[in-house]
Amino acid sequence: MNGIGRPFHNIVTALIVGCPLMLPVLGQSQEKAKEPETETTLQVTVKRVIDGDSVLVLDPKDSNKEYEVQLEGLDAPELKQEFGKESSEALAKLIEKKELRINWKSKDNFERLLAQVYVGDTHINSEMLKSGMAWHFKRYNKSEALAKLETEAKEAKKGLWKNSSPTAPWDYRKENKAPDKPSR
Repeated sequence: MNGIGRPFHNIVTALIVGCPLMLPVLGQSQEKAKEPETETTLQVTVKRVIDGDSVLVLDPKDSNKEYEVQLEGLDAPELKQEFGKESSEALAKLIEKKELRINWKSKDNFERLLAQVYVGDTHINSEMLKSGMAWHFKRYNKSEALAKLETEAKEAKKGLWKNSSPTAPWDYRKENKAPDKPSR
């Protein structure tokens, strides 16, 4: 390298190796820098169920701050879609008027907390798949356990799987030119 190239190379190398906070400048999303590095747990109350895979919650320990929570690993039918209302009602039955524990590490493209949701020891994400009220969102979640729950519900023709070929929510949104998840 020439006299100018070597110092520049050394600076870039130092920035990449020694200063992770500079990664947003080098092309990585600043949003990732704001997200917790470890899982965060919140005890929250349900304000309202939005649809079969998302809920608006209040954090009583933080002046009832509102969070929109997306149940990680799920994609439920849209409200206007076949089984959308049933999916939303199933989630409401599981969580309404209950205290939730949500464990989250990241946010989705719509700034919703991507979370594992619990009522006591009951894993709500799993319950929605077991009952056939949502798809395992394999595009964004690689959990073999969740995939298995979807397969079992499908084989047992539970919930939306009563229909021999239900339309996946991502296909419904594409056909209706809606974003991957609508703003609410």
